[in-house]
Amino acid sequence: MDALAELQRLTTSSENAVIIRRAVDSFDVSHLLSQVSTKTLVMHAIVPQEPAWERFFRELKRFTC
Repeated sequence: MDALAELQRLTTSSENAVIIRRAVDSFDVSHLLSQVSTKTLVMHAIVPQEPAWERFFRELKRFTC
């Protein structure tokens, strides 16, 4: 959460950050999950300085191989 807050602080206005936060918080497609019938990987893009950067690519590679 700290990394996301810092990223927003550096890349958008406080007004836009509020709009983005509200949109993200209301985004829910869980009711559609039962319709997914293929191997699926859901990941959120992260920046290189994020501690999970390496894991992001490790999991991506594991999924595609």
